[in-house]
Formats: sequence, C-alpha cells, structure tokens
Amino acid sequence: MKGSTVYLLLAKSATVPDLRDIMVSLGIENGINLDGGGSSAMYIDGAYKAGPGRKLPNVVMLAQ
Repeated sequence: MKGSTVYLLLAKSATVPDLRDIMVSLGIENGINLDGGGSSAMYIDGAYKAGPGRKLPNVVMLAQ
C-alpha cells in the first residue's frame, strides 16, 4: 500500500530481495510477500492472469 492505494504485483522468478527492491522503488509503504508456489494464482476481471497450478483452498480477496 501507498497511502490509500493498493498495488498488486505479480513477479515471476523474483527473489524476496528482488520484491523488496521493486516495492522500495515504487515507494510502497506497507507490503506483503505471498507464497509463489503451485497454489498461487491471480484472478482479475473474470480471468486468471497467472496460475493456478492446482485447486485453491485459500483466497486473499480485495473488493471495492
């Protein structure tokens, strides 16, 4: 997050330090790094942008 804006970032083959550097360069004030394993997916506007590699038992949902 940066102020009241929420950023969603999908970074393939990035390490934790890589993600930190990306967030710092964007001026992100609060960030969370979620697992990027086979259960990870990004679903936006009715379509998967990445994944899933298998059925997802858990979800992080953002809504307006």
